[in-house]
Amino acid sequence: MSTSYGLHGEHVRIYRDEGWYEGGWVYNQMHGMGLLKWSDGHEYYGNWKNDEKAGKGKFKWANGDEYDGEWKKNEMHGKGQYKWADGHKYDGDWVCHQMHGKGQYIDSNGNEYQGDFQNNNKHGKGKMIYTDGSDYYGDWIDDQRHGLGEYESANGIQYSGEWLFDEQNCCLCISIIQIFLIKTSFCINFFFILSWKFDHLSTQKLFKLDSILRCSILNNVKIWYIRID
Repeated sequence: MSTSYGLHGEHVRIYRDEGWYEGGWVYNQMHGMGLLKWSDGHEYYGNWKNDEKAGKGKFKWANGDEYDGEWKKNEMHGKGQYKWADGHKYDGDWVCHQMHGKGQYIDSNGNEYQGDFQNNNKHGKGKMIYTDGSDYYGDWIDDQRHGLGEYESANGIQYSGEWLFDEQNCCLCISIIQIFLIKTSFCINFFFILSWKFDHLSTQKLFKLDSILRCSILNNVKIWYIRID
């Protein structure tokens, strides 16, 4: 039906050189359920309010990306799942078109992150499970491990301590590190010459120890130690 106020009810409108819309109208505005297809290949099917995407709906981009979830004032806002054409995906909270809040992200290689997001970045507390069998749980800032966190490699080596810009901070302090074997109050000192970064430690001896490699501060010097429970 067309009134003096414009289209009202279910109608199809064709936009010259732009696309077409089929669905609900109220006072000449897209309102209710409807499908809008653009001539460049994009399409949206879902709820509309006063000519804006609002409520639940699914948007497909011409490049193969798609989002299925909640909208507010034409922006992804609320709960929703975004799938990229190259295989990675995000399922969780959105604020003003950005991943923001709690969510799960899986990249195209299968690495999986669950935790906090802020402005499209991993930010806050979260756990990353890597496809090589290693995992990390702790603080994140702007997509990088930063703050306090725990890491375990695929072969069982564990690190718990401070991170700085995606690197284990203690590993960058010194190349000759004193390792303490601690059981109750009894201490025995062991000295190892270790390479500069944790990934290149002389781990042959460490692999035999079913313990957690930790970092602490003693006399203003950062050290590694292994605690035997």
